Amino acid sequence: AIASFNKALAIDPGRVRAYLNRGFAYLVQGQYELAIRDYSKVLEINSSNMEAYINRGLTYLVQGQHGLAIRDYSEALKIEPHNANTYIKRCLAYSRLGLDQQAIQDYMTAARLGNEEAQSFLTSEGIGW
Repeated sequence: AIASFNKALAIDPGRVRAYLNRGFAYLVQGQYELAIRDYSKVLEINSSNMEAYINRGLTYLVQGQHGLAIRDYSEALKIEPHNANTYIKRCLAYSRLGLDQQAIQDYMTAARLGNEEAQSFLTSEGIGW
């Protein structure tokens, strides 16, 4: 798959979808720095590409770079502030840093936005949302 994306990018180096797809392929293969490079390239081309922020955030999260993951998820939320799944992802990064209050706030926001998993968990824990 990576070879196909390389060919597409050789023909048209501005193909955002090819960078996103190759970045994800790198992520799955554990080539995190290459994935980050591709997602960063997407953001150079289009600084409001939410998918690039989310996927780069995931890559940082997998690497244990939770602060950088939070930064990218926060940027994604500036673009699409009503995306419950992004709040869930940022909640995980906050939690891994021991920032429980911020994590709970994000989980509560996700619940208010309709995320059923967050709603069920908060209800089972007796936390109002």
